[in-house]
Amino acid sequence: MRFFTVVNTFDRETVRKFEDRSLDDAIRDMKRFLKNNTGFHRIYLFQNNEILRGGKPKANPAIFEVSIQGNEFREDKNEEPTASRGLSGQLTAPAPSPVGAIVGVDQYLSIHSMNSELKTENEKLKMQLDYMKQNNERELEQLRREMESKIKEAQDSNQMFSQGLGMIMQRMGVGE
Repeated sequence: MRFFTVVNTFDRETVRKFEDRSLDDAIRDMKRFLKNNTGFHRIYLFQNNEILRGGKPKANPAIFEVSIQGNEFREDKNEEPTASRGLSGQLTAPAPSPVGAIVGVDQYLSIHSMNSELKTENEKLKMQLDYMKQNNERELEQLRREMESKIKEAQDSNQMFSQGLGMIMQRMGVGE
């Protein structure tokens, strides 16, 4: 993949290499960019350089996100060469975020897992809340029905008591 574009943190294209050239030239250009820049970048690698009318590439890219501190590609370091480390050397270094804080890749990934756990917990709590609302509505309706039936029973017994009292008073001759 010898054709690439590099986008910065703000999704602005900083490098675009779509001219015909050898793979060695493309690798040299990419190394030069990585040596001379720092920060968080998204790299789009393309298999061909065919471009649509609007200037967008025709092929689907392979996308890589890298965080460069500035010392990963220096040759004067005493560490092992970058080629033997693969991408792990670039990806584990913390990168400045757009708001100015430093966020490492492992922290970035753990935050995403925490975010998904929190979303799952949120959905679980919403379902529990809906269940409790439905349960409370059912209980309130049942209590209303019980209260209405007890009031009706009390009215009926009160009515029967007053009728019975009226009959007793009438037989005793007090009611007339």
